Amino acid sequence: VYISIPSGYTVRRGYGSVPEFYRYTVKEATVPERIDFELIDDGDQTNHTMLLIGDIHLMGYNSNGNEANRNLTQFNALVNEINRYVADNEGSKIYATTLGDMTWDSYWIWNNFRIPDYVQISDKFNLNVFCTVGNHDNDLTVAEDWACMAEWRKYYGPTYYSFNIGQVHYISLDNVITKNGGTIDTRDYNCGLTDQILTWLKKDLALVDKDTPIVVAMHIPLLNINGGTSMSGSGDMDTYKIIDAFFDYSDVTYFSAHSHTLYNNYGEEVLNLNKFKYQP
Repeated sequence: VYISIPSGYTVRRGYGSVPEFYRYTVKEATVPERIDFELIDDGDQTNHTMLLIGDIHLMGYNSNGNEANRNLTQFNALVNEINRYVADNEGSKIYATTLGDMTWDSYWIWNNFRIPDYVQISDKFNLNVFCTVGNHDNDLTVAEDWACMAEWRKYYGPTYYSFNIGQVHYISLDNVITKNGGTIDTRDYNCGLTDQILTWLKKDLALVDKDTPIVVAMHIPLLNINGGTSMSGSGDMDTYKIIDAFFDYSDVTYFSAHSHTLYNNYGEEVLNLNKFKYQP
């Protein structure tokens, strides 16, 4: 079970810098159970900074060194840079969100570097880091979309949730529909939202004023660098379905990773993709 953190409050920074906004139930489903959440007064959050971190792709160490070891060296440099930024801006409201692919599913097997290993090293961050799931953050040895995210949920809680900071409503979405065949050679996925997530999203947005600024974090971009709706994975993306959920809201910004390329898409009318144009 989990909460949508209200504006003006924060929660404790858990292990791996993961905010403690969720709890696991322990009793049988038919037995009533009480879960308490602690909210911490965070003062005025109107002016705040959200740091976005995409495609970390940690591989772990290996006996040959080279790429995998350099990858961790680079990550440690990133942690130090962010921690210095937080220290240099003491008193400011600073948070962070990953945009998916903190790990690399193949290296779960090749280097035995899995999500709990990332959690351990990410505990070095000196701030709350909200997490968004990517296509490489699921278990290649499990074939079903929900089941392959079991390890993620064990360490990070839900794969989709919302929270509020200042005047902004943040939403982290799992827009990777996994179609793995259960082996390392059968990685496959679509970009979209399952019916379960889409139903939750509409209920979440029903509680949000139409003029509230909304920031959506998800791994796969709605549009590619050319403004089209085709991205890596199988087939086209569920771009219209996702945009349609936010159609009545006046200020929506989407942040994604996945493409390993920096670009922006702008749209005067969000449902008319011909209005989108690419600007570097």
